[in-house]
Amino acid sequence: VVVQTAFDSRRSEYDVGIGYGDDIEVARERMIAAMEQTEGVLSEPAPEVLVRELAGSSVNLRARWWTAPDQATVVHTFDRVLTRIKVALDEAHVDMPYPTQVVLFHDQTEATDGDRTAQREGWPTGEEPPASARISKALEEEDEAQAAR
Repeated sequence: VVVQTAFDSRRSEYDVGIGYGDDIEVARERMIAAMEQTEGVLSEPAPEVLVRELAGSSVNLRARWWTAPDQATVVHTFDRVLTRIKVALDEAHVDMPYPTQVVLFHDQTEATDGDRTAQREGWPTGEEPPASARISKALEEEDEAQAAR
C-alpha cells in the first residue's frame, strides 16, 4: 500500500513527442519554463525534462514536476501543465508528430509481381511500373470472371 499523501509533494510525469528535426534543447527549455510558470507546480524539487525514447515517429521527452499531494491539486495542475507545454511548443514551432503509415495495395502473384529477388518488398520493379488500379474495379473484374465461368 502506498499512501500518496504521506509525503510533502507528489511527482507527476507525461511524455511529449517532438519531431526528429526539432532541437531537443529548445523543446526542453520551453517545457521547463512552461512548468515553472504553472500554478501548483512546486519550485523544489525543480521540474525537469528528460529524453525518454527515440521512437518511430518522434523523440519522446518526459516532463516531470512536483505538486502538493492532494488529488485535486494533482489533477488540475496536470491539466494546466499539459496546456502550457502544448502552447509553449506551438509558439516555438516545435513539431509534435503523430505516427503515420503508408499502405500499398498491389497484386503479389508471380504473374504481375515478377522476380521477387529483383525488387524491394512492396514496390514493383522494372522500367514501367504497373498502373494503379482501384480496388473496386478489381473486385468488379473478379465478379465478372466468376460469372463467366
